[in-house]
Amino acid sequence: IKSVTSYILFIILYISYPSTAEFMNFSTYNFEVALGQLFASLSIFFLINYINFKNNLYLFYGSLLFIWSISIYQSILFLNLVGFAMFLIVYLSYNEKINYKIIKRLIITYIKIIFISFIIYLIFNKLINIPIKQFNYLDGFIGWGKRDFTILLFDLKQYVNGIIFGDYIYCGKLYFLSIVTLISLAIYNLFSKSITSKIKTPFLLFIALAPFIMPFVLGAPLPIRSQVTLPLIIAFTALWSITIFEKKIILKNMLVVCLFIFSFYQAYAISFLFHGEYIKSQMDIAIAHKIANRIELLGLSDLYDKPVVYIGKYKIRLKEEVGLRKEMIGASFFEWGECGRTFLFMQAIGYNYRYPSKEDYEFAKIEARSMPNWPHPNSVQIRKNIIVVKFSDE
Repeated sequence: IKSVTSYILFIILYISYPSTAEFMNFSTYNFEVALGQLFASLSIFFLINYINFKNNLYLFYGSLLFIWSISIYQSILFLNLVGFAMFLIVYLSYNEKINYKIIKRLIITYIKIIFISFIIYLIFNKLINIPIKQFNYLDGFIGWGKRDFTILLFDLKQYVNGIIFGDYIYCGKLYFLSIVTLISLAIYNLFSKSITSKIKTPFLLFIALAPFIMPFVLGAPLPIRSQVTLPLIIAFTALWSITIFEKKIILKNMLVVCLFIFSFYQAYAISFLFHGEYIKSQMDIAIAHKIANRIELLGLSDLYDKPVVYIGKYKIRLKEEVGLRKEMIGASFFEWGECGRTFLFMQAIGYNYRYPSKEDYEFAKIEARSMPNWPHPNSVQIRKNIIVVKFSDE
């Protein structure tokens, strides 16, 4: 692929797809997740070079980076698999003399490496977590056997429709065109006389359907921020569509113009989401100062020696003309409940109150039952040397 324009479009479509706003917002608080994406890309590069050149150093680097990337964020596993499928499609298309034994060896070797690396990751994860109390975060995403089958299927259907038609992703309509394009190419290749084209069919289908595999395996919709393959699929589909029309200059130029228009549409959407996030952050800061002011009005001399407990959630409502509330984007630090984000946010603003113990929190929960919700003046009170801030009834 020699077209510079194609690569520019690939980058623009990748970084401007609206789901990237959720992922970037998530990565702001979890910078290592962004590193995980980089490690996954480098892992594919090294593992493919190992298969081609049989250099064990490539195998070591590729496996290490793969293990590291999924240790950071498990959803990156599919980024790795989708990236390899894309490599195979390009490899099959740009090599005139295909040795099918090499293709078979490529696939089998890659699957073996990924499988063994994943087992090593699970072993290390188990060993490292022996002295640490584990938080089973992923258990909340396992629905099979835990929820009513009919409701579960309905939720998955709604999730798939929301992803495909952009209802779950603000201005995320381009995935619909991408999945239609990939499935159409898969059907076309399936009925082609060329064996090489037929081999590409399962890889095209895998790329198109990759975002839905884990939700159906787990039995529950996944957060948009975990769908790290979506921008890559859209960017690759655009890149590949341009190469198909490489010799049909007029059609190619029309496609390029349309894709640039789409990229500006996406860029507007992502800037709108970040604008809403900025407005939300300013509102959060204003609320933090109001809470601190209420605490100071309690007239305590040893203010920072007393634990502060935040009870319930307080949701900020953005006006639609200034921003939207999605998963992470537009979410206030005061609406996460008892996970500690409210306390840490107050510390970040400069209010270094004492962190409450578990006993303090349990006591405050009971005391808060008789208190009004924020922003009522009596929603901040001192109860037995514990400062209680009540946002809502739990």
